[in-house]
Amino acid sequence: MNLSVAFEFEKNQFLIRSLIDDNSAENYIVDAREANEITPSEAQTTIQAGENFNQENLNESKNEYESDDINNHNEDKANNSDTHQLKNDHSISHENEQTLTNLKKFNATSVEKETLKDVAILISENAHPDLFSLTTLHIPPTQSNLSTESILDLNYREARSIFTKFNDDKTLKNNLELITSLTSEGQRLSKVFLENREVFILNLWKLFYQNLSVFNLNILFQNIESKDSKKLVCKKLDAPELKSVMSCSESEELLFKDLQSEFGRSLNISSYDKENGQLTMTSTIKSTKIIIMAEVHHFSVLQKATLTGVLNSISHFI
Repeated sequence: MNLSVAFEFEKNQFLIRSLIDDNSAENYIVDAREANEITPSEAQTTIQAGENFNQENLNESKNEYESDDINNHNEDKANNSDTHQLKNDHSISHENEQTLTNLKKFNATSVEKETLKDVAILISENAHPDLFSLTTLHIPPTQSNLSTESILDLNYREARSIFTKFNDDKTLKNNLELITSLTSEGQRLSKVFLENREVFILNLWKLFYQNLSVFNLNILFQNIESKDSKKLVCKKLDAPELKSVMSCSESEELLFKDLQSEFGRSLNISSYDKENGQLTMTSTIKSTKIIIMAEVHHFSVLQKATLTGVLNSISHFI
């Protein structure tokens, strides 16, 4: 699992620590401020809208600025010190402040916003739903005990440990809250099911994501091609957006045949590989067959009972 951590060190400015494994990490800054909040000197060292943002940009981020540009930028920083004071970490060392100055900085254009959607952990007072995805784990700074300095040196194992701890706490809370609203949630989702199948699957995706300790989640489902056709088509959803609904591949379509004997109940656990965290479940709601495939930290009896309960409630009200 790729892990990216975003730390809001100043209002609408994010230090991003992108981690692939213990031996591969990149630091850069994404600036989401409005144009009138950015000084001309800062704009000169910020990649503007229209420039491609990709891994090659990140790999070139270290020591990329020419020495003259760095010196000019440092002079501007000195002349505008109160504008650039770090609000979340006043004790940051001069060395790391210099590191932030030298990091590559990107404007939060539409291209960069897609990159922000992939951030796993956001450490900020504000969840910034306009920038970050529903799947981004939001942690208030007072709970994380992390600073700008520690983010700069964070390794993959530490980031994964932070993600697991806070995500598990959040998941447990979500499960307990869902237990108290099984009937109302079942009624709500049964209406969505009858009105629009794809919107229902989107809601189901969010429900499973919020109540499973999950890294990745993919839901396959069968649906009628159109109102005038009885042909079944296979579609899938792997993100919390309707635009992410796509047609299944041939191998994914074959899964419905391979798991044919697993359908029939509201929720059936087809397989759970605890060591690798691979979980496959099937669900049958009315005549709709659904396959849920997830990469999870763990899968508890509570999670199974809660999800089974809400799916039984949906079937009851349809």
